[in-house]
Amino acid sequence: MLGFTDCEMANAVNKAGGLGFIGGGFDFKPESAQLVELDKTLSKARSIAGLTSPTEPLPIGVGFITFSPTGFENAVTILQKHRVAAIWLSFPKADIDHGSLVRMIRDSQKQSDWDTKVFVQVGTVQAAKEAIDEGVDVLVVQGTDAGGHQWAQGAGLMSLLPEFVATAECPAPEQIKQTIVSATDGAISTVKSVQHDVFQSTDVWPAQYDGRAVIGVSYTDSQSGVTNEEVIQRYNDARKMGQDHRRTVWAYVT
Repeated sequence: MLGFTDCEMANAVNKAGGLGFIGGGFDFKPESAQLVELDKTLSKARSIAGLTSPTEPLPIGVGFITFSPTGFENAVTILQKHRVAAIWLSFPKADIDHGSLVRMIRDSQKQSDWDTKVFVQVGTVQAAKEAIDEGVDVLVVQGTDAGGHQWAQGAGLMSLLPEFVATAECPAPEQIKQTIVSATDGAISTVKSVQHDVFQSTDVWPAQYDGRAVIGVSYTDSQSGVTNEEVIQRYNDARKMGQDHRRTVWAYVT
């Protein structure tokens, strides 16, 4: 949930007895804005946790979208520096597993005596077998009822991440939270479609992924015959005015 999680929210999850995660992004180029922000966020997280020694582990995890993994070693350097407790890998390109990234993490662990757990999100039996063969620590099995991006074909389990967006600790805009809270029958109020990304110009995902979101103004406009170009323009105009009502709100079926 890149953009909807931060170290305060992760810390709140930890205090409640869980393991808090933040979104690390998908741009691994040196000095990418996402990696610069990740480094700052993890530094702040260490301060919030009261960690004074650089060798103390940071009890939060970081999740990454991996369909464009070039430069992932730049992310690993930051993760090792802050000694995060867990790394979550998800959404590789079709027919490509996470093996090379897992090995990169394991090599960094050996070189620095860094104890971290590797989570890999899967949506097919084949992907699960590959992850097990790679020696990952945790399988996250996501299915077609999950909120947000997912395998176009997958198992019947769901991710609860969208539920956390509605919490007080989440930095998401209030209108997004209210949209999630007010939605009732997910089978009627949500829909799986690649259009959710098209509307907000985030349609960079490989073909095997789509996403489930609350049916909003943009989707309704599209179904009424408004062209994608016009819907995108309306979205951009709303964002320039500081309005969130056209933003995609990822959600799951309940």
